[in-house]
Amino acid sequence: MENIESYKCWVDDGRIEPKILFDGYKDIKLPFNDFIRIDGITSEDELSGSDILGYIDSWSNYQNFKKENEIEGTRFMQELGDGIKSLIGNGSGTHIDLTQIKFHIEWVFFVLMARK
Repeated sequence: MENIESYKCWVDDGRIEPKILFDGYKDIKLPFNDFIRIDGITSEDELSGSDILGYIDSWSNYQNFKKENEIEGTRFMQELGDGIKSLIGNGSGTHIDLTQIKFHIEWVFFVLMARK
């Protein structure tokens, strides 16, 4: 990607502070005192390069960005796909099918359980 800063607006659109999101909402004051937090819940999956692009395409922030900047949104996804191909192909320029590239993904979750 030539300039990742041009895409920052759809990651940080002002609704949710990225730090809060990536810290698992640990710094948010909850409106109740009686709660339990369970961290470190994981799930593993195998996704193709196309699956990963589809997942990013499903994000509401990306969709909002693309709605306001269709050309930039499309360019972002194309550059991301090209970047994946380049990394996998070591820049060889050979044709790489993103549906055939598999990535091992580990999703990390947390649960907040509370009562009034």
